[in-house]
Amino acid sequence: MNQPLLSLRGLKTHFFGDEGTVSAVNGVTLDIPAGQAVGVVGESGCGKSVMARSILRIVEQPGRIVAGEILLRKDDAEIDLAKLPANGEAMRSIRGGDISLVFQEPMTSFSPVHTAGNQLIEVLRLHRGLSKEKAYERAVDLLRMVDVPSPEKVMDSYAWQLSGGIRQRAMIAMALSGEPRLLIADEPTTALDVTTQAQILDLIRDLKRDTGMALMLITHDLAVVAGVADYVVVMYLGEVVERGTVEEIFGAPQHPYTQALLRSIPSISGPPRIRLHAIAGSVPHPFDRPSGCSFHPRCPVAIQGTCDTVDPPLRVVGEGHEAVCHLVGEGQPGSPIFTMQDLETRLPALAREPESARDTMLEVRGLGKSHALHASPLARKRAKVRAVDDVNFELRAGETLALVGESGSGKTTVSRCILRAIQPDSGEIVFRTQAGDRLDLAGLRTAQLRPLRNEMQMIFQDPYSSLNPRMTVFDIIAEPLRVDGAQGKQEQVARVLELLELVGLPREYMRRYPHAFSGGQRQRIGIARALALRPRLIVADEPVSALDVSVQAQILNLLLELQGYLGLTYIFVSHDLSVVRHVSDRIAVMYAGNLVELGHRDEVMESPRHPYTATLLAAIPKPEPRATTSAPPHRGTRPNLIDPPVGCYFESRCPYAVDRCKAERPTWQEITPGRWVRCHRYGELALSGIGADLNSGIHSVHDRSSGK
Repeated sequence: MNQPLLSLRGLKTHFFGDEGTVSAVNGVTLDIPAGQAVGVVGESGCGKSVMARSILRIVEQPGRIVAGEILLRKDDAEIDLAKLPANGEAMRSIRGGDISLVFQEPMTSFSPVHTAGNQLIEVLRLHRGLSKEKAYERAVDLLRMVDVPSPEKVMDSYAWQLSGGIRQRAMIAMALSGEPRLLIADEPTTALDVTTQAQILDLIRDLKRDTGMALMLITHDLAVVAGVADYVVVMYLGEVVERGTVEEIFGAPQHPYTQALLRSIPSISGPPRIRLHAIAGSVPHPFDRPSGCSFHPRCPVAIQGTCDTVDPPLRVVGEGHEAVCHLVGEGQPGSPIFTMQDLETRLPALAREPESARDTMLEVRGLGKSHALHASPLARKRAKVRAVDDVNFELRAGETLALVGESGSGKTTVSRCILRAIQPDSGEIVFRTQAGDRLDLAGLRTAQLRPLRNEMQMIFQDPYSSLNPRMTVFDIIAEPLRVDGAQGKQEQVARVLELLELVGLPREYMRRYPHAFSGGQRQRIGIARALALRPRLIVADEPVSALDVSVQAQILNLLLELQGYLGLTYIFVSHDLSVVRHVSDRIAVMYAGNLVELGHRDEVMESPRHPYTATLLAAIPKPEPRATTSAPPHRGTRPNLIDPPVGCYFESRCPYAVDRCKAERPTWQEITPGRWVRCHRYGELALSGIGADLNSGIHSVHDRSSGK
């Protein structure tokens, strides 16, 4: 390991409240070498972000550093940041100068009333002492450095006018404006699409290489860490439980918590629709910190009488590889508790009805939906955005159809049209009811739809905002029962208790409020509410995107088990293709309101026929050390759906596009039974699927193309 640029020694940050003291960071010791990347991983509530804020001395009240050192090496001397006044001149010069922070959500980090350029210029003038003119020039250069297209235009734009990827790039440019020696990136890609995430990760790797700065990458996504970090630090409940090189952590994990996190990841190349190894329970509240090893209540190999009473020792596994566990090194020095072969094993697949026995439940034909934009009262005509345009597919009873694509591709709009949460402008949505009737939902009035609501329900993306904080769990789950006319309190209580058992929650939770639960528990409550009226069709809109990888595994297992037990049919909306491959039977790929590819899961993932599908697959982060993604090239922009192009909507971003693509819109055609695609050149292209290098395929085929 190189000479440490920053060292934490026994850092403790506590929050003092009326109910007691919360030890958010509880004695963290770690080093960040100069010019190297350190990934800090762990579930939500493990103290990762509080540790980062402690380094920059921006912990909000009532929190404060109570012990430990934060040693920054500068000008051949060590400065203990923990001893500097948080708002003193010395700390302000270090904050943004020597050390910068990229926040998780750039939309809330930028001022909504100042342009991005004004905020960049302000930082440059403060930390670099530049004139306004020089600061403007430098800001434009920084935006170019982070590959922002049309930087002068971005300088004059407000944050809410920029896409998520451009906002994050502008945030990184601002963090780089002080030429920091250490960049702390706190979940920098969590809210981004898989393609945008790949671009941001490539950018961070390139900046580290070109500038020589050190990087602390904070995330719960182990695949992101594997492709970026040189060293990995695993945190649990405010403590470091394992640290080592990225090869050691992923190749021979020692701590049961590290192994459990790795086991929870859905494999992009492994068998689909199987039970994942989920971690039992959830991270306890720091008020209820367990005695002995903090992880012992959730550990499958905990030793009773030891792990629950005695603090575990720090064991040295190898050079630079350490773990805090009673079991590490048992048997022989440095031997892991489990081997990597154990980590690759998966539980058996869930039994289900064969595809040949399934009837068609839903037929979507020519579905279209436009949204009117807000316009001036003086405008003669309000502009419209074509959110969904000519969407066609079928859904079989008992299957899972995944709708995938980037944000803004129309996935959620399609699902809401199917549920008639919004009224489509055109097309048919033919639904086969439980009684066997075939009804066009698009043409039904509200009163006619009401009897069908109990057959179709939705699971929402955000388990925090989708539950009413003023209602108990009983009231939340029983509300659909009351609306449906369930008679008597006893009947409602019995059904709620049945649903809680079904989703794996204790009956004692019935009288509690949502704030008392973790994200995974809240999502289970949302699933119970969706199942209250015994639906046949469930639309799951990004149901695990807001959850940690460990909790994600629990919810995915639950959804698959419920499907087998209750015979449910799922429309699964997601942009995470690893999750999609794990749960789906068929995959429908959307781009700019169009379906561009549809087929069986393995066909679409292993041999895509549309360039956009291949781009999505190449951008999937892989939980393998030093694995790189193939970020799509910065070629063109997404189409303007207010005034759509005449030809293919993907033409401006497609490396295979020819003249025909620009002048003629491709048709939606069935190329083999059950396999559909919207592309002029699907028969000519040899596109790469999972596990292959997309870029090599792009170059080889592009060289043979006829040109634009």
